[in-house]
Order: sequence, then C-alpha cells, then structure tokens
Amino acid sequence: MPNEHFSVCDLKLGESDVVPISSSLVTTPARTVVDIGRYENEMPEPTVIAVMRALLEMHDDARGETRRIIDEVSQSQHLPYKTKCLERLSRATSSHPSLTR
Repeated sequence: MPNEHFSVCDLKLGESDVVPISSSLVTTPARTVVDIGRYENEMPEPTVIAVMRALLEMHDDARGETRRIIDEVSQSQHLPYKTKCLERLSRATSSHPSLTR
C-alpha cells in the first residue's frame, strides 16, 4: 500500500538478475546498479555515483557489458525513473570511457 515513505510494486527478477553467493541468491552487479540508479536514497549523490561506478567496473571486468546495460535501460518502455537512471549512468561512466567502449 503506497504512502508518503514508500510504494510497493510488483517486482520480478529474471534468472539473469541473480547469482548464487554461498547458499543465497543475490542480485548481480548489473541489476543492482540499475536499481540504485533509479531511486532516491539516503546517500549523497557523489556517493551514489561512486557506488554505481564501482559496480559497473566489477560487472564490466567480469562480462564487459556496461554498454549493454545502458542500452537496455535506454530501450526500456516502462522502467520507472528511467531518466534518473540514465543520467546517473552517464555520470558514473563519464570519467571511465573504457566502460562504454
């Protein structure tokens, strides 16, 4: 039930959104960076960008897919807070052009 502090939405994680760590499933760095990029949080904006950059670097080292992440967000038809996410992704990658090769 929505209120002034939060709203609930139907969230579905795909198989590619989670990975096993020990005996738990956690979201991938790619999924986490998109989630962080979309929403308001308690962290100062420079910290948000630094966390996103670190996650993108981690994901890119593993898969080299930061450009794909940005393209998928751009092409999404119904992603809440898409513009905010794209702006933050742009700032997170601006000083690291190798992430968007």
